[in-house]
Amino acid sequence: MWTLIDFRTADGQMWDWDPNLCCIRHTPAPIGQSLAQWLNDWLHGKAHEGPYPHRVSAASDCRNP
Repeated sequence: MWTLIDFRTADGQMWDWDPNLCCIRHTPAPIGQSLAQWLNDWLHGKAHEGPYPHRVSAASDCRNP
């Protein structure tokens, strides 16, 4: 499981990469948090190590390998 930062966005949106959740197509997913929000949570002892509560979930009927 990795956390990635998308520097193409102005606020540095973060993504979760977890190959154990579904197929390779749904491995990367946005976690609904920017780098600034995550750092603020971390400073206040509220950062998530995972799983992320706002992560976009793969459909339960996903049939991709």
